[in-house]
Amino acid sequence: MRPVSPVLGVLALAAALTGCSGPPPVDEAALHRWEVGEQRSDDDTLLFGRVSAGTSERSDVSEPAVSAAFPAPTDVRSVELACFGDGTMEGALQIEAGPTSRYIGLPEPVSCDDGRYRFDLSTGERTGVERIGFTAFDSSRDSAWTLHVETDRDS
Repeated sequence: MRPVSPVLGVLALAAALTGCSGPPPVDEAALHRWEVGEQRSDDDTLLFGRVSAGTSERSDVSEPAVSAAFPAPTDVRSVELACFGDGTMEGALQIEAGPTSRYIGLPEPVSCDDGRYRFDLSTGERTGVERIGFTAFDSSRDSAWTLHVETDRDS
């Protein structure tokens, strides 16, 4: 049996460590372009946040990571979530209306390259909303998200 060259040993170790490295870092220029495109939306309210890869589920989502309060109870037409990149993420939507708060988790991880995810809200969840927020977690990559909220302007 021939001895292994120290150079080959180092190359083998480097190859093994490369396979174990985490996801590549976020392309900040691409993220900025995505963010600018999202901000051009006609939606009434746009929330934005970032999530790091491996951020585990929060046991307490009673205070969303990002939220917006409406000046008066408002009827919501739609709520859509979009995220940047090609990873996946989970999250929880919070809706406050009067004395009640509702938490709506995503039924499964959202794939960021699938476009916007639309929350299926009941009439009760869309009526008289005073505050809305979102928390992202369990992201497979460093990413960013936007929550697009369209309201009935006459409410």
